[in-house]
Amino acid sequence: MNFFNKQLAILLLSAISIVSQAQVQKVWTKDLGNTINWQKVSSFGHYIIGTNNGIQCINPESGEILWTNDTFNNLTPDHIAQVGNSPLFSINTGDEVHMIDPYTGKVKFNSQQSGILDINDQEILYKANGILISGKTAGNKDKILFSSLESGKVAWEINDDYGRLISANEINDQEVLIVTLYYNYRINTKTGKVVWKNNISEVNQQLEKLGALGAMMKQAASQQAQSMEINVTFHQHPNKDIFYIGVEKEGSTGFTSSNGGLPPMQTEYNAYNLSDGSKYWEKPLMVNGRMGVIAFHGDDLIVMPNDPGNSKINLYDHETQEGKWGKKGNGIKIKGGIYTFIDVKDGLLLVSKNVNEKNYIYYLDTNQGILTFDKPVKIDGELVFGEPIKNGLLYATDQEVNILNIVDGSLLLSNAINTNPNLIAENEQFLYAYDIRDRIVKVLDKHSGVLKELSGKIEFYGKESPEYIELSENGILVTSSQNIMLINNDGNTVYHEYYEAPKEPGLMRALRYAQAVRAAYIGALSYTASAAFTSAAQQAGAGQQVEKAIAGEIGNAYGELGDQASAFATQSFKQANMRFKATKEAEKYMVILSRIEKNNYLLKVDKQTGQITGKIDLGNDRNPRYEMDGVTGFVYYQSDTNKIDTYKL
Repeated sequence: MNFFNKQLAILLLSAISIVSQAQVQKVWTKDLGNTINWQKVSSFGHYIIGTNNGIQCINPESGEILWTNDTFNNLTPDHIAQVGNSPLFSINTGDEVHMIDPYTGKVKFNSQQSGILDINDQEILYKANGILISGKTAGNKDKILFSSLESGKVAWEINDDYGRLISANEINDQEVLIVTLYYNYRINTKTGKVVWKNNISEVNQQLEKLGALGAMMKQAASQQAQSMEINVTFHQHPNKDIFYIGVEKEGSTGFTSSNGGLPPMQTEYNAYNLSDGSKYWEKPLMVNGRMGVIAFHGDDLIVMPNDPGNSKINLYDHETQEGKWGKKGNGIKIKGGIYTFIDVKDGLLLVSKNVNEKNYIYYLDTNQGILTFDKPVKIDGELVFGEPIKNGLLYATDQEVNILNIVDGSLLLSNAINTNPNLIAENEQFLYAYDIRDRIVKVLDKHSGVLKELSGKIEFYGKESPEYIELSENGILVTSSQNIMLINNDGNTVYHEYYEAPKEPGLMRALRYAQAVRAAYIGALSYTASAAFTSAAQQAGAGQQVEKAIAGEIGNAYGELGDQASAFATQSFKQANMRFKATKEAEKYMVILSRIEKNNYLLKVDKQTGQITGKIDLGNDRNPRYEMDGVTGFVYYQSDTNKIDTYKL
């Protein structure tokens, strides 16, 4: 049987299989009595509906209306959005912005009432139980305010020419360190009292001396800064009550690069006492090159610029700013700039990228201040994660997997596995990866470093290629949008099923979003080492900002405060924790959207057998109005103008 006939046979069998499978039973049906304009499921699982008469939050389990807010009528989906990675959501009507507590439906911030015309930045302070918001007033003045998540009222505000909010870091449950373009502030979040305030730069001090002219110049600079990309970083010393602010700026006369030319960029680091805001260093530490990363070695700072040209890394004495590495303390030259590093025994593995987008790995002996490899190791793609194993460092980039011998810089696999992070799965002993070039699944023994071919060549139907692999009880699952294949530990194919794709690509939007949210929770879960999510935040790698935010911000607040945590932080933590646990159930099946006999179906496919265990008929509408929670498996289908039918996969 040729490939075309085989595909046709599979399609016919799939159609028969789908039609014969039982429809998933409705959990509940709700007639809202009003026209439903849109529905949304947040990453925290809140199910929100917008009608002509307001917005409503509905209990996914029972269909009970948890709350109604009739202030907001006739909103479009574009008006409402989740606030960052917090449970809050915002409603932007154009004239004003409201931030809504999803647990109560109450407004916790109103831009018009607070006197802010344009919002530039907002951060949720979980320990302080409020929202820190930065923006401009109707008079084009800078304002930072703190809106309580308990009362929904503005508790305190800062009216100052600060320029732009850079970062806010909660020092404890009662204080926040706010870094802006012109000033640093240490604020008591309970009272709004300024514990201390200091100038960040001498330029700012000079402008203040110019009176009205200086104020006008600052305002003009602040206006321009809002639309600029400003690279500013905040670091806190691990052993001292000191913090650092690094600012990337254009090069100035007197600083030359290794080839004698004027460097395009420099990074300025200033150190401050956390107790009173005073400068710890009399003068800033100036480093050639773009902003990179820093690490601490004892009390001293390792500064690693991220410049696409040749950079120099150095260890700077914390007290004197004297360089300690390289010839005459001028640093160690590397190719490109450092964008990440990995802590290993007695040193750091540095990863750089040059102007030609080539990536390199170096081993830095931090005790001796030397690079130990004879030459840097060239790798394909940007580093995603590294895991120390018996034979060296197992690493994955967005293009390959290999093992690095950290003693001599050699690569153990003569031919790297050509893959990407979505096509990698591992347990304690083995790493499994689909090799894109060879089109087979390979298995790497992490204990011995031996790589073997596990499967034969994989051919997916419908012109698809494998998109994900994961481990199951029965083997290795390889999937795409419409294909699902299980390979056992001997490399034999247990099953391969294909379900025809719908003809309208827009049908996939809700499913894709639900799957992305589910993947984010699973990604964070795989890094979680305890009930609190702090370790996940420390280990989450590139491209995992969602997991990192959920794992870090809420987990830190709840983990440090425990029973004393605010109601909002407690609810957020418990809900996120429940959704982490719910991913275990969701791991047992795959959801596939398919079109058979002119109707669209959401199919629940058992990962152990590849067979359909349930289906939801979405009808023959080219644009069925449904939303799905990829974590819990709830599907919300708008079957009529006023009605929602809810299913549980």
